[in-house]
Amino acid sequence: YSYADKYIVTVNARTDGSSKVGANNKWAFFPSASLAWVLSEEEFMKDIDIISNLKIRAGYGLAGNQDAISSYMSLPLMSPNGTTTVNGLPVVTMGVTRNYNPDLKWEVKKTFDVGFDLGMFEERLTLGFDYYYKKTTDLLQYKQVPPSTGILQILSNSGSVINRGLEASLNVRAIQNKDFSLSFGGNISFNKNE
Repeated sequence: YSYADKYIVTVNARTDGSSKVGANNKWAFFPSASLAWVLSEEEFMKDIDIISNLKIRAGYGLAGNQDAISSYMSLPLMSPNGTTTVNGLPVVTMGVTRNYNPDLKWEVKKTFDVGFDLGMFEERLTLGFDYYYKKTTDLLQYKQVPPSTGILQILSNSGSVINRGLEASLNVRAIQNKDFSLSFGGNISFNKNE
């Protein structure tokens, strides 16, 4: 929703379903929302000619990930594990090679971002700056299980990862005419991972 090209609200609500996750977690809800204020459209900014765009923005949202899961990974699996003799005939024996995991669920990334965009001299110089905080919970990873189970590892949700940092970008349109243009830009980022 945008009001007067100054105040912008974006809301997204989605429910995703997947047959890859366990029977108890087939569906998950991932909402998000963001706000933006275009200060350059305000009356008190109209007389500042060098600023062509100034926008402050913030957002928070959840996103699901199931890419680490192959199909049927939450279901039990049996495989041939040898042979034995029954009444003098060879018989293939079966063993469980993957446990049933009905609680296998989506990885969830929770992201908060705040930043601004600045355009000057009719967008010949643009600057962007962001601070972000991302926490991923219920990581999908293989976990070692006791050898007595006959299974070496199981795919499960365990652990979390936090990434936080700053990102900045600068772009300059140095020359712009009908026959020739020259632009250059760069960005820098700092990230801390736990």
